Amino acid sequence: MRKIILFFLFLVLILQSLVSQANAYTPKGKFETSITATVGGVYLSLTGYASPLSSVILTSQGILLDSTVADDTGFFSFIQIPIKPGFSQFCLNAVDFKRIGESETCINTVPAKEKESIELKDIFLPPTIGLSKKIAKAGEEVNIYGYTRPGATVTININSTQSVTVQADETGFYSYTLKNVKAGKYTLFANAIYEKRPSLQPQKPATLEVLSKIEEIKKGGEEIAKKFSDKLKDAFSNNLLWFGLFCLFLFLLILFLLFKLKPEWKDKIAQKIKRKHKMHHDWFLEIPIDKSITQHIQAKPTMPAPSNPATPKPNQTINKE
Repeated sequence: MRKIILFFLFLVLILQSLVSQANAYTPKGKFETSITATVGGVYLSLTGYASPLSSVILTSQGILLDSTVADDTGFFSFIQIPIKPGFSQFCLNAVDFKRIGESETCINTVPAKEKESIELKDIFLPPTIGLSKKIAKAGEEVNIYGYTRPGATVTININSTQSVTVQADETGFYSYTLKNVKAGKYTLFANAIYEKRPSLQPQKPATLEVLSKIEEIKKGGEEIAKKFSDKLKDAFSNNLLWFGLFCLFLFLLILFLLFKLKPEWKDKIAQKIKRKHKMHHDWFLEIPIDKSITQHIQAKPTMPAPSNPATPKPNQTINKE
């Protein structure tokens, strides 16, 4: 029974190995891949083409491995980049020499093993792609442009439902103008073919947002609110006094506008304040005082009647009998 279990475990391990190799992704495009034995470490080497004088960056899982600059024909190379056993994926990011567009493509290979190196040749990177504006208004024009190998045929895919084909000039520059764009969000990719050799598939698209009239107003309001919020933050962080004065001014302005819109509020508030001034000590100190006591204090005292009516007044004589 134990032998049967071990046999089935052995079959499962073989199947997993076959599946992992079958799932190794090779993007569309022609290039040569070879695995060679090495003495010591494990290395990655590759050569290919991009747009002339473009900057090419090699990364793996977000970690920078190396960078280089293509020559005036677009040729670039990475030679013996140290990698670890099990290395199976890397990405190439290209930025054209005018910094108007960029492209990114990723490649999966068979996992590297101990004392083996991966070597790839004749990689053709996708064209760089850029936009004259990333946010536009409905009805406007938007220019799409970038660089690739000189003379290559470039296909621009728009939302995977529309495609246009243009020709790159002798410098590798291509462009296309989208006219009277409609409101919505657009995703754009660029591929190229040079001497019947297609470029690799791009992984990073260019994005365009076209606003309708309502969205334009909403966007403008959000920008104004953001600027206002930033101003408040700056005022608060730089000078608390100015921030307090600004808040006071804002409060008075709101109060003024309310009185303009609702003049009856002003009269009600004035009457309320006037009533409270009659008993200023009650209103200010909030101490109730008996009104009878107040009236008694304020009343004038009366003189009492004389107790002895026989008391003579000055300059008065009394007749004796």
